[in-house]
Amino acid sequence: MSRGLIAPLPDGGVIRDGRGEIVFDSTVFDYVDGPAPDTVNPSLWRQSRIIKHTGLFQVLAQSTCFAGVVFLGRRGRQLPRYVALGRANSLVGMGAIRDAARVIEREAAVRAVEGQLERDYQQWRAVGTDAVRMAVVRVEEHELVWIVSWQSEEFVRTRNSKYMLIGNGPYLVDRVDGGLHQIGVVSAKTGEWEIDYRVRIRGLPVRTAVDDLHDALCGVAATHGRMHAVRTLRQRLPMLSPAEAIEYVSALLDGDAPARLVAVATNELVEPFNPVLAVETISSGAAIRARQRPEG
Repeated sequence: MSRGLIAPLPDGGVIRDGRGEIVFDSTVFDYVDGPAPDTVNPSLWRQSRIIKHTGLFQVLAQSTCFAGVVFLGRRGRQLPRYVALGRANSLVGMGAIRDAARVIEREAAVRAVEGQLERDYQQWRAVGTDAVRMAVVRVEEHELVWIVSWQSEEFVRTRNSKYMLIGNGPYLVDRVDGGLHQIGVVSAKTGEWEIDYRVRIRGLPVRTAVDDLHDALCGVAATHGRMHAVRTLRQRLPMLSPAEAIEYVSALLDGDAPARLVAVATNELVEPFNPVLAVETISSGAAIRARQRPEG
């Protein structure tokens, strides 16, 4: 459920109106978790665990399913480009969600970066170095952030290469909470920063080789049976004992694989993230909100 997800709902999925009254509480569906009960079809249980996800989603304009808008409810009510979804086919407090998760516009992102560039300039001046003023030169839209590139003002004005900065990675401005971050040039060129951003900054799920393994095991079990899936698992992860492989596959087919065995699979199949490609947080969204909050 990470595709198109801009941010999960704040406050644990509880949405309140302007008077503080609860208009939607996603936690009432928390019971749909863990292995499927004996009285429930396991496939339907897994599907219910997926559709209980809530958050702020971006609907792609080219989507053949949504055609740039979403139609929900019996009367096909039209919603705007940024759509908050609760359970499938439910409309949940659009005004409250817009208040809870503000979308940061391009101009606000530029102002945030210009403010940081000015602070850097003043800091350089204070320590007596040859301070150079910087300017925003390009802004790119990404589903999670605004990617803001910058360069020396002198180069922007003269286009003389001797004033051109090299190796200065862009800033990232979160489109929901306005958090300010920065990445290196290599990470910006390769796009590797996005994995770190989704997982560490946003806390969003990211598909890995372990997910591919789980899909393969479920497919083998569906077509050839559980024991074939166990043998497939041991071929991929020979360090697992037969008993552990049986436990892994059985739990996976019932809903959730054991965390300790998933950790083994992750360590074996998922390449560790290169810290050189990581996102550096300049100012978190929470810190920015705290500074903007009126005193008293």
